[in-house]
This record gives sequence, C-alpha cells and structure tokens, in this order.
Amino acid sequence: MKNVRKISYGIVFIIIFSLAIFTRIYKIDTLLNGLHVDETGMGYDAFCIANYGVDRYLNKFPVYMINFGGGQSALYTYLATIFVKFIGLNVIAIRMPGIVLSLLAILSGFILIKRTHGTKCGILFMCLMLVCPWHVMQSRFGLDCNLLSSMIIISITLLVISKKWWQYLITGISFGITLYTYALSYLIVPILLFLSLIYMLYVKKIKFKDIIILGIPIAILAIPLILMLLVNMGYLNQIDWIITIPKLFSYRGNEISLNNILYNLSIFKNIIESDGFIYNSIPEFGTIYLFAIPLALSGMIVAIIETIKSIKNKKFNITAIMLFLFIANIILMCLTTVNVNKINSIYISLLYFIFIMLKNIYKHFKIGFFIIIVIYVIMSITFFKYYYNDYNIEHYSIGLVDNEIVDIIQKIEEIDKEKNVYLHLNIREPWIYALYSLQMSPYEFNEIKHENWNETFSFGKYYFELPDEIIDGCIYVINQDDVTEEFVEELIKNNYKIEQYKTYTIYY
Repeated sequence: MKNVRKISYGIVFIIIFSLAIFTRIYKIDTLLNGLHVDETGMGYDAFCIANYGVDRYLNKFPVYMINFGGGQSALYTYLATIFVKFIGLNVIAIRMPGIVLSLLAILSGFILIKRTHGTKCGILFMCLMLVCPWHVMQSRFGLDCNLLSSMIIISITLLVISKKWWQYLITGISFGITLYTYALSYLIVPILLFLSLIYMLYVKKIKFKDIIILGIPIAILAIPLILMLLVNMGYLNQIDWIITIPKLFSYRGNEISLNNILYNLSIFKNIIESDGFIYNSIPEFGTIYLFAIPLALSGMIVAIIETIKSIKNKKFNITAIMLFLFIANIILMCLTTVNVNKINSIYISLLYFIFIMLKNIYKHFKIGFFIIIVIYVIMSITFFKYYYNDYNIEHYSIGLVDNEIVDIIQKIEEIDKEKNVYLHLNIREPWIYALYSLQMSPYEFNEIKHENWNETFSFGKYYFELPDEIIDGCIYVINQDDVTEEFVEELIKNNYKIEQYKTYTIYY
C-alpha cells in the first residue's frame, strides 16, 4: 500500500509540475505582447556581456547594472547572458531565467512543505503556486526583481532541510545570491535571517557554529554590494578591476525613508488586490484571487498563533519562518513605497497563509475545504482562459511595454541603412529598443553616441525627437497625435512616402 501511495503521489506530482512548465512557457514570446523597457535594457546588457564581456557603458562584469541610471540588480542579467549566448538576443532568451527560477521555486515549495507537513500538503502548496495569478504573471516577465521571490523560497527550503555543515554552506551561498536579485533584498534578507536564526537557535533547530558557517558565504557575497553602496554614497570612487563596482548616474538610496509609513502601509490593499500595473496583476482576479484574500488574512492569524505556541513549546514550526518573511516585507513597506513586483517575496508568505488556513479548514470542516477547492478550480480555469486569449486583445498597449519599435527599427534598416532617422514615440527610453533591435556592439555605441545623448537620446543616425523643421533626405517615424499634426502635414506636402505600421507611421 505504501508503494502504491508513493506511485500515486509521484504521478500527481508529475502532472502538476508538467502543468507548471506548460503554463509558464505557453505563448512566452507573445505574452506580454512586447518588451518592458527594463526587460529590454537588461536584455541588451546581457547581449553585451555575452559577446564582449562589458555592459552597454563598457563596465567589465559589473556587480550592479547601471541600466537607465538608477540601477538594476545583476543576477537576472547574468542568467540571461547564458541563454543569449546559446540562442541569441530574443524575447525567449530574456524571459527564460524567470521561467526556470519560478519552476525551481515551485519545486522548492513542494519540498519545503512535504518535509514539514507531509506529501499531500506539499502537493496542495504546489497547486496554490501553480494557479496563483501573481506567480504565473511574474514568472513570464523578465524583470530583475521578480527573481527575489524564487530565490527566497529556495533559500528558506535549504535552510530548513540543512543538517550538515556543507548544507549550511550551500544555504549561505543561496542567501548571498539572493542579494543580487533586487536591491530591496538588502533589507528583507537580513531581517528574515535575524528573526529566523534567533528563533531556530531558541528552539534548537540550529547550532551557533552552523550560523557561523551559514554567515561566511553571505558575508563574502555581500562585500561587492557593500562596496557598491559606498561608491554611490560618495565614500569611494568607481572600482574598475576584474569586475566593476559602478557609480550610478542617480543613486536611489533616498527612497528609503520613515516619512510615509501610514501611506505606505495603506498600499497593502493594492498589494493583495491590484497595483494598477496590468503586467503585474489583473484587477478582476487580483494577485492571489480576490476570493482567497480572507483565507490569507485569517491564515495570518493562525500563523501568529502557531508561532507563539512554537516559541512557547520550543518546537520548530515552518510557519514561524513564513511569518518572519511576512514581517520583513511589512517592515520594508514602512520604509518605501512598493508595488507588486517590488514586494514580490511577500506572496510566498501569503500563499503559505492560504495553505495553512486550508489545512485547518480540512481538519474541522471537510465539506468547506472541498467547496473552496472547487472555487479555486473554476477561478483558475477562468483566469488561464482570459490570460492566454483575451489579455493581449484588451491590453494591446501597456505603459512601459512596447510591441512595435523593435520591428519598426528592423523595417527602417530594410528601407535604408544610411539615412538619418527621427522618431517621435510615446514610450520611455526608446533608444534602448533601437540598440536591442540593431544588436550593436557596445563599443560602437559608445563611439557614435552624441556627446549630449543623455539629454537628447540620440546616437549615430537615430534621433529620438523631431527636429524643429523637416530635414530632407531623412526618415521619420511618428506616433500620430495633435503635437505632430502640422509636422505631418508638411511631410505629406513634400511627397514623402507613407507606410502605416500599427500605431506608428513611417515617412521616407
């Protein structure tokens, strides 16, 4: 009977994990319909590092990417570099790191809950991650910060299952790598570890010597990031060595403040419903499903009670670690304004709260449990049907996401490789899409960029603003609006050829 049960669980696991792979990969090159501006910048940096060993600013293997000046964590870029090296610079290469890490997160979630609650519970938690709208959407979207939640649950799993010194060493490496997923991890990881290790030491889950072993790789991996903070706080100059500790154009350290605590905490409602960014969450479904919000909140109360009992009885409970992760994120919310992608690691604890509540409902009210599962199935089918069929139709144009410029640049290169090109676009940092499309060497880019390119966003033959008056012999790409109406009329009078491309028009 035990063997039959194991085989049954194994088959269920394979089915669920196969569904996870399918739902994360299906239509990955067209959904999102276009590239987010930060995805594009990260992708071009990955291309530069993969082929030239420098980023777009000619920094050798930077520990923190400059991106558009304010910085971008490096782990996603270096993971994308591997895929770009083998399959080229394209949407799939850019989004594969997020997919792979999200699948490892689902696997880690299963292992963590299986070890602490049993196999059936592990499968339940795995299912919650599989169908969670937030987890589906973030895993298919190449933002650096989205790796934080995956690395957090991987690291927590390693911490809980570790017993030998070398396992704690690996755990320390995992937490150290987590620091390279997103700058806000500099707060979340220390708070989480501080609370967790004190708790684990108190309940005799870990020994002090294990904490030392765990801390060594974290400290070593944190050194480059500490140097990066010192450089950008003005205490050190940029360090150019085998790796680069870069000086950012604009340091965002002042975003951390105690001035707006009440306002920041009020955003929690948006975090569990929808933050207004349609690439993060769909209002009709929410981040964890709207119907599941009461489950998460009541599960949080259960988690607090279980943690208190665990401390009182000096008996380890994984619930305490998940509660500490939630607390670390709430402290972060007190210090800075967040949205869904910035505070993505909070959803690991919210999913756990839902799980622990479902487990309690099953124990005391089995019919209620199965009713909730039926609701989950119905909502999940509805979500996936909408997401894969109607989402792109209803949200063809999304702020910070472009789905046309890359193709337009390639079209322009087919029309004429020599003429100057003026582009009037309604997207942020349009020049990065040109670099992505042209796949230009970073050395060539730095040679031909205009001296004041940071203000005019122009390089080589590409100008990302219209001239004061028409210059003959140039190509113009214009998003039609009232601002350019007179300019367009003048182009038509001058007998420019017209080629319509979706929301843009090419005049040549």
